[in-house]
Amino acid sequence: MIRNTFIIRTFIVARRLALRKYVKPSIIYSDN
Repeated sequence: MIRNTFIIRTFIVARRLALRKYVKPSIIYSDN
């Protein structure tokens, strides 16, 4: 479903940010 895809994308993006240093939440929304 579309929701599952959105969750997967968010999880992947969160992983990338976790690997990097602390990032502001605004960047997360911009990345999406």
